[in-house]
Amino acid sequence: MNPFSDAILAQFGKLLDQVLETMQGMPEDALANWRTSQAHGDISTMYGLATHIAGAGEYWTLQAVGGRELNRQRLQEFEARGSIEAISDRYSAWMTELAELLGRLTDDDLRSIYVREANPVQGVSALSLSKAAAILHAFDHTALHLGHMQVQRQLWDQEQTGKG
Repeated sequence: MNPFSDAILAQFGKLLDQVLETMQGMPEDALANWRTSQAHGDISTMYGLATHIAGAGEYWTLQAVGGRELNRQRLQEFEARGSIEAISDRYSAWMTELAELLGRLTDDDLRSIYVREANPVQGVSALSLSKAAAILHAFDHTALHLGHMQVQRQLWDQEQTGKG
C-alpha cells in the first residue's frame, strides 16, 4: 500500500474510533430512540447515524470504488437498532475490506469514473466522480456525521444532568 492509502486507512480508523467513543456510556435504548427535545424536523438517532456512517462508507469505498454490489438500503440505516459491539464489528469488517481494496488500487483505478444513477426511492441523486473523489467523499461524509453525533451527545448529556 502507498503512504496516501495508509493515511486514509489510519484516518478512517480514528474517525470510527471517535464515533464509538461518542456512543460509549449511553444505554442501548437511548442509542436507538433518543432525540433531543430541541429537535426540529427529521433528526436521526445516534445508532441510526452510526449505521448510516457504515452504510455510506461501505457504499462509497467498497461498491463505488471496489465494484462490490452491496444492495444498500439507505433509508433503513437511519432506523437501525443494535449494540455498540455490533456496529464496532461492522466498522472492523469495513476497514479490513478497505485495506485490501486500497492495497490493490492503481493510479488508473483511482482516475476512473464512477457513475451513479438517481434513485429517488432511496433519496440519492445521479452523479459522476472519480474513484479517488469517491474515497474522499466517504471520508468527508464520515467526519460530517461524527460531528452531528458529537453535538447530539452533548445535548443528551445536558438533558441527563438537567443543565442547559
